[in-house]
Amino acid sequence: MKQKIYTLGLLSVILPVVGIIFKMNHWPAAGILLCTGIFTLILLFLPLALINNYKTADGERSSLLAVITWLTCLVIFTAMLFKIMHWPGAGIIIFVAMPFPFIVFLPVYLAVTSKIKGFDINNTIFVLLLLALQAVFTALLALNVTRERLGESTVLTDNYIKTSNVYKQVPQLASNAGPDAKKASAVKAADRLLDLIDESNTIITNLTSSGMNDNSPVSSKYDYLDSRTIGGKAMFSGAAPVQAEKLKEGLDTFVSKLKELDNSDDLVTLAYDLYDLNREPRDREWTYKLFSDNYLAWVLADLSSMDTNTRILRQQLLIME
Repeated sequence: MKQKIYTLGLLSVILPVVGIIFKMNHWPAAGILLCTGIFTLILLFLPLALINNYKTADGERSSLLAVITWLTCLVIFTAMLFKIMHWPGAGIIIFVAMPFPFIVFLPVYLAVTSKIKGFDINNTIFVLLLLALQAVFTALLALNVTRERLGESTVLTDNYIKTSNVYKQVPQLASNAGPDAKKASAVKAADRLLDLIDESNTIITNLTSSGMNDNSPVSSKYDYLDSRTIGGKAMFSGAAPVQAEKLKEGLDTFVSKLKELDNSDDLVTLAYDLYDLNREPRDREWTYKLFSDNYLAWVLADLSSMDTNTRILRQQLLIME
């Protein structure tokens, strides 16, 4: 029995480690390996190991500890899996998992082991060190991306802005759209979308500025790059329709106007690629994927990208025959 438990334990360690390596290198089957390894650890190895330990110890005094140990591992490893796989709710689960061992497991462990005569204190020290290591590792998982990584996103945003400024200097050829009612309507839809993007940036700027008091130094939205709430608040707060809905409606209108044009298949395909509209059904709503629970740095980059792409499509639209 012990041999089987050891083999299962080794397998439940190897699979997650290999899965993490696959995940870091973006290789296929990373998610399958991670999920299989964590499920094997939680649902097979740990129950068998704890049951085996329960049978060889004082049952009345160790049954509660065995259950609490399994529950603690379930919470911790589930939080790790959600965070590594970037599943929704990962932040909440990690928030629960970090204090759980100290609030639930540790008191039960100390209460149970204190009643065991001759219990080796080194075991308690080892458990405390293990809990400290778990807390550090979970905290590292919970950390936001580094400021350097967020700073790099501002470079991308600035590049989009520079490209947009170049397109602003290009003659708009608005007169070419005049005789063609469909083309004129599509150009108008593009202009409306550009206005909505500007509105979104203005709302974000106002939100970041409102948080500063008179004694604070001059601030801008770039001081809040690691915020995961400002983007969502800007796009999903207020009276209906919220800004995200208006932006999505403006985008849908522009794309639908492109579809109405003759010989515009290539342009429509380009629009779907640029705006990342070719999402699978299992993906979340497009606006939530961009703006909800997303770092402000990436929200700004997405808005700048949308602005640049719209100007590119508008220019292509105007020079179409």
